[in-house]
Amino acid sequence: MRRDTEIGVLAKTFMDQGKLIPDDLMIRLLLQVLKNVTQYNWLLCGFPRTLAQAEALDRVHQVHLVMNPNVPFEVIRQRLKARWVHPASGRVYNLGFDPPKVVGVDDVTGEPL
Repeated sequence: MRRDTEIGVLAKTFMDQGKLIPDDLMIRLLLQVLKNVTQYNWLLCGFPRTLAQAEALDRVHQVHLVMNPNVPFEVIRQRLKARWVHPASGRVYNLGFDPPKVVGVDDVTGEPL
């Protein structure tokens, strides 16, 4: 999105509406990114989320390990409550382990989180 790529612009239209990015677009986006990191090992978190995404990934890459952690809902809720994001940059803070210097304010710009 920051580079104004075709896929990024399309993804942003869904995100701005508060919608999930459709499978076909999410698959294109991720597979394009993975093409650029062939010399590295990588770990995906949150992808695939659907059978279609898993099948697309499996057609292109050999998957060595899949983990599906069972995290209690209350733990997830607490993590989300502690998370703060600077919208313009995407910087993420967490009140539990990586807090901003001033609660509710971005360390770099001083803008609201």
